[in-house]
Amino acid sequence: MSHLAGAVLRRPRPSQWQIAERRERDRLLTDYLGRWRARLSALGARRIWRGSAWYWELKPDLKPGEVIAL
Repeated sequence: MSHLAGAVLRRPRPSQWQIAERRERDRLLTDYLGRWRARLSALGARRIWRGSAWYWELKPDLKPGEVIAL
């Protein structure tokens, strides 16, 4: 029998530096997704359920040959 039998293993607590890095990553991702949301909203984009899947209509009034810059 191992000398660790019955021992409780605990996760090490993250350092303040690791917590700050995680917050910074979260903030950057939140800002990035917010800009995407704003751009899609400006284009009038919408999600449409068709059959058994979702698809995106990025610009409802799209004209042939028009380029969509995201």
